[in-house]
This record gives sequence, C-alpha cells and structure tokens, in this order.
Amino acid sequence: MELLNIQCLGKSLRLEGSMAGWQILYWDNTPVSRIDASANYNGASEHSFELKAGEQIITCRLAIDLNWQPFTLQHQLFIDDHAVSDGSRNSKDIERQQPVEARSRQKTV
Repeated sequence: MELLNIQCLGKSLRLEGSMAGWQILYWDNTPVSRIDASANYNGASEHSFELKAGEQIITCRLAIDLNWQPFTLQHQLFIDDHAVSDGSRNSKDIERQQPVEARSRQKTV
C-alpha cells in the first residue's frame, strides 16, 4: 500500500508498506531503502539513502511515525540534515490518493 508520495529533489519519493510491518522507499521508482517486518516495531522508523550529484554526495533521510488503527502518518524529510518537508496523512488521504502506475514497457519490433 502506498503510504506517502512527496517530491524530493525534483523526483517522486514514495513510501510503500504493509500492516505486517515491511516498508520500501522509492526515489524516482528506484528502491533506496527497505525496512523489514519486526516484532519490536513501535511505529517510528527512519529511512536513509544517499544520492550523487557529480562529485557531491547528498544525504537524504525520511523519518516517519506510523499508526495503523486509526491510520495516521507523520513524516519529516531531511536533506543533508536540513528539514525540507514535513506533514501528516490520515485514512481520508489514503482513500483519495491515485495509485502509482508502473512504467509501460515499449515494444520493440
């Protein structure tokens, strides 16, 4: 299930997860961070990844606090330790979201 879809450095940053506890974070449809299900999960998680811009390395971090019942998600996005985005989502936001469509494959003749 898509939990969050925001912009990060001009590309889509999408978080998918399940009630079982796993989460995968995608940047521009490429997986950049994964958290496996854990019996000790308390709702707080943090995804970190690095991007390269020429010789420069950009550190990105998405901190979330997730509750499933009732559904609420608080998030903060940091780039090089500077907060650049924050917000929250609830079950109404999930109901209104548009599903992400997989890139269509071009047929070669």
